[in-house]
Amino acid sequence: MTTVLLIRHAESASNAAGTLSGRMPGVALTDRGREAAVALGDRLAGLDLVLRASSPMERCRETAALAGLEQVEVVAGFTECGYGAWTGRALRDLAEDPLWRVVQDSPGEAYFPASPEYAAESLTQMGERIWATLTGLDADLSNEHGEGVLWAAVTHGDPIKAALAHASGAGIGALQRFRVDPASISVITWASGRPTIAAVNTHSGGLAAFRPRRHTEEVGGGSGD
Repeated sequence: MTTVLLIRHAESASNAAGTLSGRMPGVALTDRGREAAVALGDRLAGLDLVLRASSPMERCRETAALAGLEQVEVVAGFTECGYGAWTGRALRDLAEDPLWRVVQDSPGEAYFPASPEYAAESLTQMGERIWATLTGLDADLSNEHGEGVLWAAVTHGDPIKAALAHASGAGIGALQRFRVDPASISVITWASGRPTIAAVNTHSGGLAAFRPRRHTEEVGGGSGD
């Protein structure tokens, strides 16, 4: 069995301003976000993570650093959704766009408008990208380390919601059924190739319970519980 901790970056300046930063460079954490990122470190302390991955975006890398994650591997597949021409716009203005209701009600049909400056993709494409990245890394880590693999990825709200939707078996159409707040941790485990959602949008508490047990622990000869 393998387990991934999906960590959403802490509050960014864009979150606080109510804008959709997407892949805009230079979006840093707020003071509140930096405090939350440090608190994430307390939750992650003592875990034997075989990989610490991060989106390339600054707010994710800053979260990982403040949380005490060392030797972080930047993974392009964990980057934010390509919002195209929506990038940088105020959410209150986007809510007036007819596409907003498609994103909320039928996310599998939502494709963001093209922009000369920022990449655009559909939520379906984003979900497929995230899922392929997760499952590919999971397979590689399982092959390298064997049973009982625990790893973490610091990424973004919509990508994490997409991963949870895929893990649930419902697909990208269920994207908006999940809530993923800044500085939250969600957990997906794989056993016999099947994903299971172990936690969603957690904000407190230790994470040792999500450490995968190796086969020898599962079949006995251990604590006697």
